[in-house]
Amino acid sequence: MTIGLTPLPYPSSALQPFITEARATLHHGAHQAGYVENLNRLLDGDTRPLDPVLRGATGNIFNTAVQIWNHEFFWNSLAPPESKPSQPLHHTDRNSLTLTKG
Repeated sequence: MTIGLTPLPYPSSALQPFITEARATLHHGAHQAGYVENLNRLLDGDTRPLDPVLRGATGNIFNTAVQIWNHEFFWNSLAPPESKPSQPLHHTDRNSLTLTKG
């Protein structure tokens, strides 16, 4: 098994108008896919999943693996504009949330 390109959790057009379909497709299908391809080449047959690779990696392997992790975190942190927050977040007292600048 090699590291695979995780599919987007929504259609590439779902983030419009904030992120265009073309931008999402380029960023996921070219940039992130490039990191996946490069990491598999660097791993040279290592079949561990991404998290264990990250935990033991240094140098180019770490830098490439963490870019994949960052991209997956990024995509999973976004939601289409019409999405509703999860129930626990929806019921959070907004007065208890504080914003910090820094």
